Amino acid sequence: MKQILDKINIPPLPTSIIEIEAIVNSPDFEISKMANIINKDAALVAYVLKRSNSPLYGLSRTINSTNTAISMFGKQEVKSWIYSLVIRGSFERDIVSYGIDSEYLAELSGKQSAFAGRWAKMEFPEIKEKLSFFTFMMELGKIPFSFILRASDKNNEFLSKFKEAKQNEIAFLEKEFIGATSYEFSSFLFDKWNMDDELVNVMKFIDYPEMAEEELSLAFDDKKLALELIKITKALHIIKSLFSLKVINNEELNDILKKAKALGFNTDNITQLLAEFTASK
Repeated sequence: MKQILDKINIPPLPTSIIEIEAIVNSPDFEISKMANIINKDAALVAYVLKRSNSPLYGLSRTINSTNTAISMFGKQEVKSWIYSLVIRGSFERDIVSYGIDSEYLAELSGKQSAFAGRWAKMEFPEIKEKLSFFTFMMELGKIPFSFILRASDKNNEFLSKFKEAKQNEIAFLEKEFIGATSYEFSSFLFDKWNMDDELVNVMKFIDYPEMAEEELSLAFDDKKLALELIKITKALHIIKSLFSLKVINNEELNDILKKAKALGFNTDNITQLLAEFTASK
């Protein structure tokens, strides 16, 4: 797999992301400093305000400034929106192997992240910011994945099989064609850009949450951090199953809820949020 991945022409990490990353990780972080970077780019401002005012978040007020958006949603969540927009802009807009464009992928990521934030607030608030950030980032691997399929003239064949596949069959289909899942591609992409080790490692196990417990415990000496990342991985598995490029039926939903219960989550919270999301469409 590594030989295939190393052939992808990954563009350098854009300057705006490098600047925002430095500000977010600064010990004297200030909302105004992050907002100033965003405000230099009208496209970033428009996107942050668009995401802030999505009905999925259920806010009763309109967000009119980047400062307010950062204050309301937190630096990690707003950072994830910017990362998504800028990274998607670094590649082709059409993700032909899945029959979508980057805007559609962004809407999916937005829905996933909004659900993640509200679910975490109900059940595990201590990981809310990090979970929302990871959720918004996880689908980006579909972009280089599609690029490789297109370069090898396999995109039409993959798309045909993808349309027929069930939600829980997508990972197997991706493995069949490339030898890796799109979430493993996300891990590769973030590793190439020298992004956070936590993000890189968690992405590897989204399709295999049972493996996360052992593998992440080995990858991180800090046991408290490892447990936190294991929980995030399991939550990401449920979120990507509930909200994917495939519409799930009632039988598949029941299977996902059973899996969520087995992974230690409160399924009442999930069903309540799903009802609210359906109502907000």
